[in-house]
Amino acid sequence: MSNNQNENQRFNINLKRLRKAKKLSQEQLAEKIGVTQAAVQRWESGERTPHMKDISQITKALECKTEDLFGLTSDKIIVPLIGYIPAPAPMNRNAQLQTSNPHSIVVYDHSGDLCAFIIKDASMNKAGLEGHALIVDLADNDKTKLNGAKVLAEANGEIVFRRYLSSPDRLECESTLPLPPYTGEFTILGRAIGVQHEFF
Repeated sequence: MSNNQNENQRFNINLKRLRKAKKLSQEQLAEKIGVTQAAVQRWESGERTPHMKDISQITKALECKTEDLFGLTSDKIIVPLIGYIPAPAPMNRNAQLQTSNPHSIVVYDHSGDLCAFIIKDASMNKAGLEGHALIVDLADNDKTKLNGAKVLAEANGEIVFRRYLSSPDRLECESTLPLPPYTGEFTILGRAIGVQHEFF
């Protein structure tokens, strides 16, 4: 069984167990968190995983922690998927990812202001393929410490994934395609800490 399936199975088993411990029906829990009874039924059956905003409401309603729902240990954290890259700037941290993909992923052994984006082009296909999730630490955006690092940047009205190089300042693609570096003005939004192909 993959990590992906393990996380889903733990969630649906734990949700049902915690709901019953509070002596709530699926319908009562749904009413408390503002979703339909059918949504709760799909979560408990493992058919779907809730969005981050729903997870927050579930933890309040069941008076539990996220770790209780997912069976996470302290070296794992849940990271929200914000949207796609490339994407038009400015970045909206509160945007909901409108796809059939789940809306969160698990990251191991890292802390910071983390979020994730689905890669939608081939400009960095040596580092991450289209459809993979790029995990970014938005707290790590000091340009003076990021020479050679892969970064999320705002450049020419777009949010992009690139390698930052100084002397001169530029954003380089790491692609099998012949793409030129970007040497105009740009802002580094955060360091890319990894790419994952498995979400839950």
